[in-house]
Amino acid sequence: MISVKEAKSMVLQMASLHKKKIVASNLFNCNGKVLACSIKSACASPPFNQSAMDGYAICLSGKTAPTFFSLVKQEIKAGDKTTPNLKHGEAVRIFTGAQVPNTASIVIPQEFVIVNETENTISFPMEKFSTHDNIRLKGEQFKKSEIILEKNEKLSPAKIALAATAGVGELKIYANPSVTIISSGNELCKPGMKLAAGQVYDSNSYMLASLLQNLNVQINGVLYLKDNEKKTLQAIEKALKSGDVVLISGGISVGKYDLIKRCLDNMKTKTIFYKINQKPGKPLYFGKNKSTYVFGLPGNPAASLTCFYEYVKPFLEKIAGNNEDSTIVRKEKLINNYAKKKGLTYFMKGYINENGVEILKDQESFKLTSFSKANCIVVGQEDVDQLHVGDEVECHLI
Repeated sequence: MISVKEAKSMVLQMASLHKKKIVASNLFNCNGKVLACSIKSACASPPFNQSAMDGYAICLSGKTAPTFFSLVKQEIKAGDKTTPNLKHGEAVRIFTGAQVPNTASIVIPQEFVIVNETENTISFPMEKFSTHDNIRLKGEQFKKSEIILEKNEKLSPAKIALAATAGVGELKIYANPSVTIISSGNELCKPGMKLAAGQVYDSNSYMLASLLQNLNVQINGVLYLKDNEKKTLQAIEKALKSGDVVLISGGISVGKYDLIKRCLDNMKTKTIFYKINQKPGKPLYFGKNKSTYVFGLPGNPAASLTCFYEYVKPFLEKIAGNNEDSTIVRKEKLINNYAKKKGLTYFMKGYINENGVEILKDQESFKLTSFSKANCIVVGQEDVDQLHVGDEVECHLI
């Protein structure tokens, strides 16, 4: 049996060895994905000198500013392709986003301008303005062919908008992993159906699917297995060929009808580790069959959910190109006492409020009531047997 630290290290090490798939994707489908190569701009931004205001573009090329500027009988709107060639002392009406004439030196906001329609001139307090005021200069944000996004950056709405601004319509990204879910056990019944004697409703497949959806992971399918070794072998064999990762819920322990480990061994799946010195989720399995990874999760739903947050989620994020651990870790002071077994790392459902963190009731691995209220997992280190009010503990936000 290995420690939590050793298990997490093995998970991340295997993830780093995974050969990532690179795909070209339309900008609409890139949010949250990771760039597989750096991006250069296809144009400057702005691509021309651009007005930042509704107002008047003026030409001031001489040493002395005139008292009145002659108004050119033209307007320049955003999107207009041509602009007048202003001479010294001339002005033209212009609107936000429009192309500024090459000879214009300042855009005067309209609220500062007095228009003399009879003389067809404008005046304004010249002392308030300097050259290039209210003009977004060509290339001010970035130049053409400039690197605007670096390889391995995680894409956000702002970064996608930046790529669009640069005229880039398609990005090369790391493909998110594809996952098959297997839910195992004779006792399982689908929600909505009538329970037979000895049955319980399956929750793990729905829980795992929801977790994968949160990560934008492709779900290849959900398979439901009874405790039949031949059919289990066939289902796992099919799942191993269908994607990057197989998540198996239940049947991973050492009971007579826990068939998963035996079937995986029969298919020559390499065990990376099996069983961790932790509670809940001690019988967690992690293995590899050719290029497909397998997590054997405990059947108890709270244990399965804990193992997903602590091991599966970091693995999936890393093979999708996210090199930084997304787990948000905070130190909080306990507001209640808790006794644990020394020698085991505990992962406990907790709730952080303005006073600190509370370890919730109903910590048993079959109970989801506490998880439905929790906003963190409280880590009880293996060398501790008593947690006291006021102790500072590690919390993983969920």
